[in-house]
Amino acid sequence: MSLAVPASPVPVRAAGRMNLVYELHVADSGSRTLRLERLEVRDADSPNAGPVATYARAELDRDIKLMAPRGAPPPKALTPGVRAVIYIWIALDSTAAVPRTLTHRVTFADGSAADGAPVTVGAPTDLVLASPVGPGDWWIGLGPSNTSDHRRAVIRVGEDTVPHLAQRFAIDWVKMDSRGEYARDHGGRRNADWYGYGERVFAVADARVAAVGDGIPENTPGENSRAVPMRVGTVLGNYVVLDLDARGGGGVHLFALYGHLQPGSLEVHAGDSVHQGQVLGVIGNSGNSDGPHLHFHVTEAADSAAAPLRSEGVPFVLDSFTVVNHDPERVAQHARLTALGLHRAALPVEGDVIRLNGQAPPSRPDTVEVHSGSVTLRGLLWRPNGHGPFSAILLNHGSGRTREELERLGPYERQADTLGPVFARHGYVFLFLFRRGVGLSAARDTNAVDLMNAEQAAHGQDARNTLQLQLLEGREMSDALAGLAFLRKLPDVDPHDVGVVGHSFGGSLTVLMAERETDLRAIVEFSTAGYSWDRSPELRERLLAALAHVQAPMFFIHAANDYTTASGKALDARLQQLGKAHRLKIYPPIGSTAEDGHAFPLIGVSRWEPDVFAFLDEYMRR
Repeated sequence: MSLAVPASPVPVRAAGRMNLVYELHVADSGSRTLRLERLEVRDADSPNAGPVATYARAELDRDIKLMAPRGAPPPKALTPGVRAVIYIWIALDSTAAVPRTLTHRVTFADGSAADGAPVTVGAPTDLVLASPVGPGDWWIGLGPSNTSDHRRAVIRVGEDTVPHLAQRFAIDWVKMDSRGEYARDHGGRRNADWYGYGERVFAVADARVAAVGDGIPENTPGENSRAVPMRVGTVLGNYVVLDLDARGGGGVHLFALYGHLQPGSLEVHAGDSVHQGQVLGVIGNSGNSDGPHLHFHVTEAADSAAAPLRSEGVPFVLDSFTVVNHDPERVAQHARLTALGLHRAALPVEGDVIRLNGQAPPSRPDTVEVHSGSVTLRGLLWRPNGHGPFSAILLNHGSGRTREELERLGPYERQADTLGPVFARHGYVFLFLFRRGVGLSAARDTNAVDLMNAEQAAHGQDARNTLQLQLLEGREMSDALAGLAFLRKLPDVDPHDVGVVGHSFGGSLTVLMAERETDLRAIVEFSTAGYSWDRSPELRERLLAALAHVQAPMFFIHAANDYTTASGKALDARLQQLGKAHRLKIYPPIGSTAEDGHAFPLIGVSRWEPDVFAFLDEYMRR
């Protein structure tokens, strides 16, 4: 007998509690038939305490699925070769700490028992998403619960031996009117009668389009009406898959899937970059669908081909929603539902009816000119919706890109297009100023990285280090200060509420800038001096010394696979010694290389976004 948890639980807040949602697989490899009698789940760190959860026979019979070997008839008992999948949903008490490690003991009707290996519980989900649909009231159909069809959809695809549960936290979004009806004629006999039909669906975060599928005709509403035979390639209907980011070593990514869209409605193509709030297509009734709705779930997978179904569903939370009603059937079942009212950073559950305000369309930047002495630089300026005065952020980018990097990674402007909309939707005016030789200012002299590389090739590493400091405290500083002055003079900016975000070489520049500009409100540092910290003793000494005069709170951020995390740790420790406001966070690895880790602010937005804006909002906009 073997016990295993294929996908370790990741805590998620739903229905007012922190929840652990996962499956325990019990495989019978012996010679006799067994009957499950009891399951105990315990906190491994508190072995003498009572169980975290207990499942008696009746609950096990309710929350179990038996799976036979491929090609065998459906099993009726846990016989040799059969796998029992136990669906576990633990809603922790509001005062209970989330266990770090769980243990499982299964007892059988004959009195025998089996223990599983300890299971590590992940950190609570940090995946905060905007809603995939627009304003209005939406029924969370077949949404997260331990009994929904999505929750029970454990499937094997192709030659897989271990089943997957991609739809573990899936939601069917069904639009309702104020009376709780989903269709204008109360029966929904035509697609056009459904309120959700033709509603636009939106990118839940800045992302890359990983895959699309189109051309599947729509069904007529009804349980047994399908326009095409149902296979793995057709069940989702017309779809879009977004790659949200890389989640660690081995190239594992998070993917968001949108299913059952109208044929011909897709507005994006594979490989496109999209911003949060960008329209992807419209709701239809294609694939394995009884009526117009959006199927949405998030999975963890190695590639986009596996993402839809051959993957593991992971939890997410919505940035905000208001519960206005509940499904009467779920109420009658005494299901745990989300309380009426406004909720933030939570996952709605099956039976909730939620009201959304919808996403504002992504803002587009203005191209601006900034005068740095006799040099005219260009930048991209994003403004939030509404009327000022607004808080403002200046972005200090890295040292530029070599010709090879431009050919491999693309133009520098893509960095601005990634970051600008994020800050604007959080209410900040955001200036991405291209300093000399970079991006829109490429014609204004040679960029810093090419100058430093040439100096190193001619005179060695020490000469490069000397030039780097000269650039940081000379022309690069002049350009950055010009950008800061430009921001403060804008009529819709509060000149007393400006912060700076720096990345890499630009992080070093930001530290030195904060030394001079002691009235900055907040500083966020991504991968400060990540490439140069270990190579330039003089840069390390200069940055550490600068902190004595910095007044603004500073937040140092790295991915664990950055070129180095020593810079953030050392600078944060110095601020601790000085008694100044500081914060440091080392995020899990992203992608598979140090270059990927160094690019964390660009490819890991969904990870750092909640933390960065909690920090900025704490010290700015007061």
